[in-house]
Amino acid sequence: MPLKEAEKQIEKVREYIKNNFLNEALSLMQNIISDKECATNEMVLLEMGQVFLAKENFQESQIWFKKVLDQNKGNIYAIKSMLRVSYNLEDYENVLVYLKKIIHEREKFQNDLSDMINFLFIKLFKYKETDDENKIRSIINILVFCNEYIKDYKLKNILINELEILNKEVVLKSKPRVAVISMTSRCNIKCKMCKIPSEHWDFPNNKKQEIFNLFPSLQKVIWHGGEPFLYPDIDDMIVEAGKHGINQVISTNGLLLSEERIKKIVNSKMELNISIHGLEKEVYESIHCGGKFELLLKNLETIKEIIDQSKLYMKYGVKFLLMKSNYKHLNKLYDFALKYGFNHVYVNTLGYDTINEENFIHHYQDTGIIQNVIENSKILSDKFKRVNILYEAWLPELCEQKNEVKQKEESFIEAKFCCYMPWQSIVINTDGVVQNNCYCENLILGNINEDTIDDIWNNNKIIEIRKNIIKNGFDEKCSLDCKNKRISSSFLKNPVG
Repeated sequence: MPLKEAEKQIEKVREYIKNNFLNEALSLMQNIISDKECATNEMVLLEMGQVFLAKENFQESQIWFKKVLDQNKGNIYAIKSMLRVSYNLEDYENVLVYLKKIIHEREKFQNDLSDMINFLFIKLFKYKETDDENKIRSIINILVFCNEYIKDYKLKNILINELEILNKEVVLKSKPRVAVISMTSRCNIKCKMCKIPSEHWDFPNNKKQEIFNLFPSLQKVIWHGGEPFLYPDIDDMIVEAGKHGINQVISTNGLLLSEERIKKIVNSKMELNISIHGLEKEVYESIHCGGKFELLLKNLETIKEIIDQSKLYMKYGVKFLLMKSNYKHLNKLYDFALKYGFNHVYVNTLGYDTINEENFIHHYQDTGIIQNVIENSKILSDKFKRVNILYEAWLPELCEQKNEVKQKEESFIEAKFCCYMPWQSIVINTDGVVQNNCYCENLILGNINEDTIDDIWNNNKIIEIRKNIIKNGFDEKCSLDCKNKRISSSFLKNPVG
């Protein structure tokens, strides 16, 4: 086959790849390469590698790109492709080799470099969950090499932060990556398990600029209350955060969601979570005191209708807090989630700090209820999996004797460096109290009414907490929920989620 004819055929192959007709592309390439004149041609070999790359057969594509480089070590397109193959094969030693070869061509391959950097960050978070320190260090070494070519401030902050965690530094140059902000203590209802302060508090106007200053570095912001939609400027805060591409999450009781507000939330693609702790009128209204079940259902129907019409994907979750008065509703969650279009379901229990008759786990332990909850949760998990709805249940293990729980806590405390929260996240609670995690009520870092967020981020208290976590796995005041593994290690090491 003359090379000119082969070139025409290769154009057809590229069209096949573009339209994802990969088997047709491979068949045509096999026909081209069967010709002796084409079998060693650099362009043909390169295109064969591209077909296998498109098919995500990275081992096979590597063979063909190596054949190109055997003929021409300087073929920049084969080098670029080998870079992509290497990071997909998790061969980070070769990633650095090929990266150094094309870095001088970075303007030509800016999109490839950006794809690789994003891919490496995804892998980095994965390895953090499995404590694969060798691969973590390999990836960070590559990212450090790329640092001067990373133009995005947010990515630079992530890189600096991950390097600080790896090197166990306690005074940070990086800024917070996650912020959980209580905008107000006020609420339009009074749930029986909530602690509503007698004096109302709103996030101070003179401190809003400090939040805006965090936006360039933030990957995620979670808006909390009370009821966050009672804060007068919440809509403006959401718009401002949206300008910085921040993953926004808002938790609400859903009773103040007008049609106009729902449309804004859906169009912004932010995550919307509705707290619903009873799936029938009597139970719902006995827990959400002052809440109207009919109004809730009306708003849920409106949300579903608007999401369906928009055809946009957004995370939409129901948060269900298990109590003595509602645990029998757990097996109703599947039908409820399907009916109202939820794609995430979160189930949790009352913590150690909630001391009332509803707490069937910690203070009024009822193993019968716990067993019922665990069994129904397993059934739910399987059902939700089949319909592609994310189901997260933070439930305790059933222990026959209380001292078994204690032994588990003590053995877990011995673990090293279990939590990255003080390196990555900041929580501003009502009254301006600052912590690193909403579970760490005893770990008070400061107060925004007295100090700036920047000053609190590296003050003596947080430095001491970071040192204790590095040395002991946890600070002595860390939440028991974290120490006894009720809060997953992956969450504590990757709060960005």
